[in-house]
Amino acid sequence: MQAPHGPNGAESNGHETNKPQKTLKPSAAPPIYVVAGGGRRPREAGELDGRLREANKPQELMQLVASHLPRFDIGNLVVAFTSAAKFEEGCDMHPSWSGLLERLLDSDVAKACWAFAKLRFVEEPSARSFWQAMVEPASRRIPGARFVDVSMICWAFAATDQVSPAVFEAASLETRSIVHELPPRSLAGVAWAFARARHHDAGLYQLLARRSGEVLSEFTAHDAASFCWGFATAEMPHTQLFEQLAIHLNQPGERNASPLRRLSAPLAAELCWAFAAASIQVPQAFATLAEVCMSNMEMLETEDVVGFAWAFATARLDNPTVFRAIADYAERFAGRFRHAELQVLAWALQSSGCSLGPCFAAAAGRSPYLSG
Repeated sequence: MQAPHGPNGAESNGHETNKPQKTLKPSAAPPIYVVAGGGRRPREAGELDGRLREANKPQELMQLVASHLPRFDIGNLVVAFTSAAKFEEGCDMHPSWSGLLERLLDSDVAKACWAFAKLRFVEEPSARSFWQAMVEPASRRIPGARFVDVSMICWAFAATDQVSPAVFEAASLETRSIVHELPPRSLAGVAWAFARARHHDAGLYQLLARRSGEVLSEFTAHDAASFCWGFATAEMPHTQLFEQLAIHLNQPGERNASPLRRLSAPLAAELCWAFAAASIQVPQAFATLAEVCMSNMEMLETEDVVGFAWAFATARLDNPTVFRAIADYAERFAGRFRHAELQVLAWALQSSGCSLGPCFAAAAGRSPYLSG
């Protein structure tokens, strides 16, 4: 069987990939709920959020908008818009709809995009209207903006699969102008977003790689997972840089455990895939990632297991125990794998010399990728 491309090559999921929500985890209150100067939103704003979400009909929702729009904060604006996305039609015909859209366009564009993407509305008519309307103000907002705003905009458009060349071209120009100042978290965010959005920019990735070498010692494992996944997915894996990151992250740290060992299993699967895709030669790093895989096996999603398996087989990891554990998982949860996952996992197990269990072999045999 010919080696298939790794499971994360087309999109991440990054665990869901994207899985953007597993890749980027907010460490504090979401931006739409942060009040300038500190503190929390007024109680009235939170209560209004609840009333907007509880509206059962388009007319009921838009009557609330009409009555309270002048007092809406950014959180209320986003909640009203995403609540409208629940209804197939009706909201955009109400007289107050244009006023809501105008307020959104005049608001903090980065926070609005970030929050709208976090609420996962993409396909509904109201959601499509939102993203179409946001392209121009977002592109205008990026030049000279705080880089956290640039990152939020890029993440939001990428995570919701919005094809918006204007937004990413503006972000590329802004990133290039200050790349020499960016920390690892920002470098990782850009690499991830451009790859996820399939916006090819080889020159930008070269600059990101150069800057990453300058701040390599500041990288966390979380940053490296997004960064390396972005480079590998963009088909620009940087073997030497990845090897340096692997060595750096595998150094003993807190309680003698390396940052790589403490990385969450889904992110470890993505990083492992990226390392293997770049053909790095750091066996100790793969050994540590195998420990992460083994210790979290019962909690892994199928895509995580497939990612680990492909990476270990590609890297020719000499660890029969981990392959046996993966094969046991495959047999136990054979019915959960998607067809493409069956193809990759069957190749990985057979390449490692591991036999397939009867249930998994039967599932793989029914896959159109493998049958015939």
